Amino acid sequence: MRSSGTEAHSSRASGPAAPNPRTTRRTALLLAVTLFSTLLVGLYYSSTWTSLRDFADSMDTGDALFADFTHHFHPTAARFFSAHRPVQGYYYSAFFALLLSPLGALPLDEASPLWGGAQILFTAFLLLAPLRYLVLRSRLYGLAYYLMVITSMPVLHSFRWGQVSVLVAALAISSFRLYSQGRRGTSALLLALAAAIKYYPAAFAVYYLYRRDRKALRAFLVLLAAFLALPAAFVGPEGLFVLEREAIGSVLYSPWVSEEVGSMHLPHFARRLLSLPNSPLLHVAFAALGLVAAVAIVLTLIRRGERWGAVFPERFLCCLFLCLPLVVKTCWQHYFAFLPFCQVIAWLRLRRSRGRPGWMVPCGYFLTAASVLLSSVFLFNLIGSWWSYSAMGCLLLADIILLPVILL
Repeated sequence: MRSSGTEAHSSRASGPAAPNPRTTRRTALLLAVTLFSTLLVGLYYSSTWTSLRDFADSMDTGDALFADFTHHFHPTAARFFSAHRPVQGYYYSAFFALLLSPLGALPLDEASPLWGGAQILFTAFLLLAPLRYLVLRSRLYGLAYYLMVITSMPVLHSFRWGQVSVLVAALAISSFRLYSQGRRGTSALLLALAAAIKYYPAAFAVYYLYRRDRKALRAFLVLLAAFLALPAAFVGPEGLFVLEREAIGSVLYSPWVSEEVGSMHLPHFARRLLSLPNSPLLHVAFAALGLVAAVAIVLTLIRRGERWGAVFPERFLCCLFLCLPLVVKTCWQHYFAFLPFCQVIAWLRLRRSRGRPGWMVPCGYFLTAASVLLSSVFLFNLIGSWWSYSAMGCLLLADIILLPVILL
């Protein structure tokens, strides 16, 4: 007995156990596959687009790379402290213009490369936001998510226009991940930052209501109010009012959006598909139906989820993301930068399905695979025309067919 006790003590004192050779080999193999896949994707891109200009032209209507930054973000930031008015087509907050004011102080040819670097950082943020959560469940989830992000048409579309959809998606994902870790204050901070830039993520705070978390909701509202009010310290209350009124008015009173083939707002797409007249009454009716459908979907998720306890934050966030085309009027193709996250969460849910009818899980895998294909740059290039890809509503379909999988 004494001898065995001594052996046990010496084994504990010898330090941490040696790494498992099998685990080490699997990790090395996964890293090799990741590097090889990255190389293949890079070769595919270099053979598809010979220059950044070629890339920009093929992704959407002919215009400069980072066109939204060139025509909307930079001019508004440049005149932020003087004119107190956004340029036409600026659909963002005064707070976002304040954040961009250092770039607005630079000439456009100097600011654009810096914004391009920011775009790369936004994509890295989107990759890293859920990566630890996924890898802890399986390294394959992490690899699948990485490949889906770097081949995602919406992510590339966001880069092409110099947009912030990738950043907003990454902030929302990080916020919900932090909440699940019990870091409610930081979660509220990141969600408030996303909402202060793009407005619509404010609706995601409904999760705090669902969890009856008054502390997180109060922190979110206080931080959001502080972010939105901050520009008043530089342009005064009147200047802030004018900036916000002009930006919000541009969103509300822009009937041309419904005619744009790139608008993936479901009511707009349905109206174009059915060749219905562009009447205000029809817009209101479709918008009301979309809002009712989104609320019904969220309530269905809550009702089904309560059978097994509280709905997990990641699943709830996916449901909110996927409802955006139902309610957000300016739902352009880059808004769907959240799709890789929703697709990998759908896959994870299918792997964990228990007690479901035999046909449900195979159908779920089919819908998830179809969603990945529809939102991939490979199908986009196979179709060969950004207009045809948009007119077919590929991204809207990729979004809608994921909803039953998330609700499963």
